[in-house]
Amino acid sequence: MNPSQYNTLFTLLGGLDFYRTFVKYLIYKRNVDLDIQLQK
Repeated sequence: MNPSQYNTLFTLLGGLDFYRTFVKYLIYKRNVDLDIQLQK
């Protein structure tokens, strides 16, 4: 593999890591919203 392919690989991995964190945040936010609704 040449260096530019490595860069693409790292970019993809970084993107996946960001995406995973974003999904976790969305799930967490939804759970918090549900908790707030249940407490009403």
